[in-house]
Amino acid sequence: MSRVVLAMTEAHFNVLRQSLADEHETAFTARFGIAANGEFEDDVTVCVRRIDPVSDDAYLERTSDRLLISSAGFMPGFGIAAEQGDVAGFIHTHPGSEPRHSELDSVVDGQLATVAFCRTGRAFYVSLIVAGTVEAPRFSARVTGASGTREVDLVRVIGSRIRIFKAASPAELRDADREHFDRQIRVFGTDGQDVLRSLSVGIVGAGGTGSAVCEQLTRLGVGRIVLADDDVVTESNVSRIYGSRSSDVGLPKVEVVSNYALHIRGDLMIEPIVGRVTQRTVASRLRHCDVVFGCTDDQLGRSILARLAYWYLVPLFDMGVVIVPKNGRVSEIVGRITVVGPSYSCLLCRGRIRPDVLRAEALPVNERNRLAAEGYVPGLGEPDPSVVTYTTLIAAFATSTLLERLFGFGDNTKAGEMLVQIDRGGVRHNDVASREGHFCADSGTWGAADREPFLGLLWT
Repeated sequence: MSRVVLAMTEAHFNVLRQSLADEHETAFTARFGIAANGEFEDDVTVCVRRIDPVSDDAYLERTSDRLLISSAGFMPGFGIAAEQGDVAGFIHTHPGSEPRHSELDSVVDGQLATVAFCRTGRAFYVSLIVAGTVEAPRFSARVTGASGTREVDLVRVIGSRIRIFKAASPAELRDADREHFDRQIRVFGTDGQDVLRSLSVGIVGAGGTGSAVCEQLTRLGVGRIVLADDDVVTESNVSRIYGSRSSDVGLPKVEVVSNYALHIRGDLMIEPIVGRVTQRTVASRLRHCDVVFGCTDDQLGRSILARLAYWYLVPLFDMGVVIVPKNGRVSEIVGRITVVGPSYSCLLCRGRIRPDVLRAEALPVNERNRLAAEGYVPGLGEPDPSVVTYTTLIAAFATSTLLERLFGFGDNTKAGEMLVQIDRGGVRHNDVASREGHFCADSGTWGAADREPFLGLLWT
C-alpha cells in the first residue's frame, strides 16, 4: 500500500510549533519539493523547503478559530514557488485545538489548489494544519493532485531528533504483537511500537553490517525495509552475513537476507533490490524511506546516499569498521557511525570520502582495475579485513542511535559522528563544520526532491 509522507527540518518544525503560542490562528505560505511517480499510485514524499508567515496587513479577520486572508497573503508566495519550480502550499494553526480540516478549510483548500495549479504549473498543492500546543504539537496534512486529494499518513521531522507524527491515532496492537514485543513495549510503550511499525527504512549493503542491521530492525518491529545490494554470497561471506549458509553461495545477498528476515517476521514488508545505489533506479527507490543505513564499502555509493539525505530529508546513518592488522596481530579496530543530513556536514566535508577514490570508482571497470594495479589509488579494489563480532557491534550501535533519536533519551545535543575504539574500549563523538559553498551547507538543496538533474548529478 502506498504512503504519503511530509518531511521537514527541525528548524521549520520549531517555527511552526512556536506559532502555537499565539492564541489566534496563524497562517503561512510554503514551498515544497515533491517525490512522486505520477500522482498517488505509488509512494509520495513531500518536503518542506521554505515557510513564510502571512503579513499582518493581509489578515482581514483573525481569531482563535477563524482566518480570513486577502490574496496579498498568498499570491506572492505562490509566485515565488512558480519561479523556483516548487509546489505551493498553505499552512495554518489551530492553537489548543485538533488538527482537523473543517468544512471551511476544505472549501478554501479547493480554491487555493486551483490557483496554485495555474500559478506554478505543478499538478500538486499541499495543505498543512498545525494544532495542539507548543509542547505537544499535532499535524494534519493533505496533498491535492489533478485527480484528487490524499491525506498525509505520516509527518517526519529530522534534526538532532527524528520525530514521527502519524496522521491517525496509534492502532490497537494485536494480542500477538503485544506478546511478541512485550519486553520492548515496556521500554518504548505501545505508541513507540506503533512508530517503529510505521517506519520505512532503507539499507544499502547486505554484507556484515547490512545483514545485522536488517535482522535488528526486523526484530524491533520496523514495518518496511528496502534492501539493496548487487553482489552474491561467496564462501568468505558466510562467516558474516546473518541468515546465510554454505548452500547459499552464488545467490544474491539481498535474497538470502530478505528470506531470513521473513522467517523471523512473516508480516514484514521487505523489498530486495539486486543493484547498486550508483544506479539511478536503485537510488530513486530509496527517496521514500524515513531513514537509510549506509552499509556499503564503495565511496561513490556513499556519496550518492549523502546527497539523498539532503535532497529528500532522509537522515543517513553511514557506518564502517576499520581493522588494521600488523605482523599477524591487530594494531587497531575502529568502528564509525556518521549521521548525515540537514544541520550536519556530509561525508566529503568530514573527510570520510576521498575525491581521488570517487573519481576512480566512477571510471569504467577496466580503467579502474588498471589504476588499482598501478597503485595510483592505494587500496582501491582490495577487500578490507572483516570480523562478524565487530560488524555486528557497529550495526548495533547504529540501530541504537536510531532508537535514541526516535525516542529522545540520552543527550539531546547530538554530535554528528561516533567513533567506537573497539580495541581500547572507548567511544568518542565529534562534529565537523560543512565547507562553505558545499551542497550540504546550501539550504537550497534541502528538500529539493524530484528535479533534474537527479541529486544534481549526471547519470549514465
